[in-house]
Amino acid sequence: MNMGKYRIVVLAASIGLISAGCGGNEADRTSTPSAVEATEDGIKRRAAEDLPAVAACLPVLDDGKVEIAGPEGWIQLPGTSKQLAAFAPDKAQAYPRINITADDSPLPVLGDLTEENATQFGTVFDDPYKGKKRKSLQESAKPIMLGGTLYIRQVRLVLINKKQLVLQSLATVQKGRLYTVELFCEVDPAKPEDYATPLTDARDYAYAVAAHLTPLAATSETPAVPAEAAPTEPPAAEKTEEKPAEKEASKPEQRDRWPAGA
Repeated sequence: MNMGKYRIVVLAASIGLISAGCGGNEADRTSTPSAVEATEDGIKRRAAEDLPAVAACLPVLDDGKVEIAGPEGWIQLPGTSKQLAAFAPDKAQAYPRINITADDSPLPVLGDLTEENATQFGTVFDDPYKGKKRKSLQESAKPIMLGGTLYIRQVRLVLINKKQLVLQSLATVQKGRLYTVELFCEVDPAKPEDYATPLTDARDYAYAVAAHLTPLAATSETPAVPAEAAPTEPPAAEKTEEKPAEKEASKPEQRDRWPAGA
């Protein structure tokens, strides 16, 4: 009888340790790897360390403005002039596929994407798909925090090279540039609305790429030099003229067409 009570106490203590320790949290992440928790402010958040690992960073891209790393184990694919980089699991598997693009901010007057202006940016991304294309918009633009960077997440159905795909777009505006991490997954053409399974299977890889995307600080045009050591003829600072921001809403179809030869 006493032995039975002892076993019950040991079992109860063991359960308490598992639920309170890191082991329990790890088990939860393993059973639901794609779970996304929403905080009290309504913004979903994923920590970088809870996402799949990424490979080493590529050489600095976008004229020295950003660092990007693909999912660990994925291969880098040839991109196009509008892509900074593209990744897929292997050459024989076209999908899922991750593209990273860069452009000027669609709302330069608002500055970087923040929790305060996320609704305004989301409206800009959704507006082109509220008319005749409203059926393609499956999940409207909402903010999500990936690592330490805020993104706008949107999900659409697209037809590219006669393939029915689901497209998850993660867009952020940092230092005046619009960076978009696009995840394409193939879906059943007979039931495109059942896109959740293929998207959920792959979306954490796109989340990881977005969480590790790092906009770089602009270098100072005039380096600080002590007065006594100042050169007699300092080099002239180079200035780069910024091009006017392109309006994405006026060309919504561009992102729906697959690059030739992909």
